[in-house]
Amino acid sequence: MQREIIEERQDIVRYRYIITLEEVAEQTEKAIRDLSARIVVPGFRKGKAPLDLVRREVRAEDLLPQLNRHFIKIVADDVEKNLSGTGVIDYSFEEDFREEEDGTFSITMLFYRKPTVQLPDLKSITVKKLRPSEKMLDYWHEHTVKRLREDYSTLAPKDTEAETGDKVAYHYQVYNSKGKQLFSGKEEIAYLIPENFNPLIEKMIGKKQGDSYSVDRTLTLRDKPDEPVTYTYQVQIKEVYRLIPPELNDAFARQVSEKFNTLEDLYQNLREKDMKYFDAIVEKNMKTQIENALTEMTKVDVSQETIQNKLDWYVEDLKKRGRYGDWEEDYSSEEEYRESLRDELRELMTLSWAIEKVAQEHNITITDEKAKEWLRSNSKSLDNNPEKLLAKYKKDKDFRDEIKLLLKNEEVMDFLLTQVTVEEEETTLDEDFNMLSEEYDEDDEGFLEGDSLANLEQPDEDEPWDEE
Repeated sequence: MQREIIEERQDIVRYRYIITLEEVAEQTEKAIRDLSARIVVPGFRKGKAPLDLVRREVRAEDLLPQLNRHFIKIVADDVEKNLSGTGVIDYSFEEDFREEEDGTFSITMLFYRKPTVQLPDLKSITVKKLRPSEKMLDYWHEHTVKRLREDYSTLAPKDTEAETGDKVAYHYQVYNSKGKQLFSGKEEIAYLIPENFNPLIEKMIGKKQGDSYSVDRTLTLRDKPDEPVTYTYQVQIKEVYRLIPPELNDAFARQVSEKFNTLEDLYQNLREKDMKYFDAIVEKNMKTQIENALTEMTKVDVSQETIQNKLDWYVEDLKKRGRYGDWEEDYSSEEEYRESLRDELRELMTLSWAIEKVAQEHNITITDEKAKEWLRSNSKSLDNNPEKLLAKYKKDKDFRDEIKLLLKNEEVMDFLLTQVTVEEEETTLDEDFNMLSEEYDEDDEGFLEGDSLANLEQPDEDEPWDEE
């Protein structure tokens, strides 16, 4: 078997594998022997007929699948043995085993190589570093102290209707459309402030102890997108509380933590945490700016075939997960949806290749030891114990690659922060608050953990209105 290049451009190479008549004849004989055990020849028991008679009974459509499987495996083995490590990142079979005009046979393959990547001058990337105004810091400090007082407030039962700012103890059950109870929750406490409102919580406004109400919710299940299901949440109000906040004094500071002797100690700690949180968000915002600039300014010579190959894979993955039908909500046609996916993939691939290029040029690599140390340090946020994570890292290559890629990308972004042009800018109260709200809404819990006031904010409350 020989291989030849029949086309080479951009990041793709088309190969034709040529199979000689002798190779086909040899494999045909083997295929006939294999088939002889299953073919019935009149006058003979199954598998006992002479090969000459079996040949007369074998049809081309019986042979082709076996020949196709055999030669495709040979081609795949050749690819793995001789073409891996030559810049090939993926391949696909364009044409299966077929006969050419000259009597030979061939298999055509399409190889996808790492594309040529041209990075912009890193100094030409300009990012804004937002510096909090004094007005913003004062506002944020006041907001933090207010929330802290709410967390340490005394809960005083009240007989009147629940209002915004109250807390409500409640219990709820979930029923299906036939009235069968599916779930019964434990007693929970809801804090009635706008950021916590959903259809179930918001309806508590105006309710009193002993009241009950129901809320219907219709969901479209992933495995049955054409059969929406309605659930009924039945809620009972157990108690309504008004909050009595503590006085702001040294005793309150000591109540928050034994390490605080005075109220000023507490305030100083809050300011430091506020600045640490703000700095973390600013850094994340700067990295997002860098990613956007890299995506826009990096030149990648990638073919339409490569984009289509990734799109086909992505669409199949969405279908397997029952997510492909979601396009009907936001797009007028499937073609429009697929075009948006194509653009999204092109941007993601451009950013990925740009980060990889920076890592190669500046020798940024992640060792196994560095990856293991990161797993040990972050096992709590990953909701697993260190030993299990390390065992998975050792056995699971995909998990290993995923962790190394995550850390490499982060190190590349840290490096780029030192290379791009940074312009500091003092922001107003509204700009600061909007930016922080957007970052918080991303629900990046791992990012916020330990760098914010998470340990001082109100206790976590289970959400009975989850999307899943």
